[in-house]
Amino acid sequence: TKIKNDHSKQIDHDMGSLDCQRQARNDDQAVMGAFAHQVALVTWFVGPMAIYLISGDSFVKKHASESFSWQINISFGILLSLILTPVSISILMIGLITVLHVVMCVIGSIKAVNENYWNYPISTNYLH
Repeated sequence: TKIKNDHSKQIDHDMGSLDCQRQARNDDQAVMGAFAHQVALVTWFVGPMAIYLISGDSFVKKHASESFSWQINISFGILLSLILTPVSISILMIGLITVLHVVMCVIGSIKAVNENYWNYPISTNYLH
């Protein structure tokens, strides 16, 4: 069933609560939110931090903050695997962490393009 809200937009109640909670955003905000995740693959934490500091939009800042924090957490994981494991296992761990890193950055980008907030799993957020 479809009903009209105060802004004369159609709300499809069959789509679930997530779509009803999404905030209207322009394409630039969604692209910048996705870019905050993608740029981290090349610039490590520097790109997401720059986007966080430059952007005035809360949606973009949220994605940049999550991406920055993920980069720091991934760095800790790689550092720990280098320190605590023998060389052969360390190489395997770094490979697995790298694959996890790329996959999570892609998922974060997709969530941002779809105008959804997203938190990286097992990650502490250092910026709020």
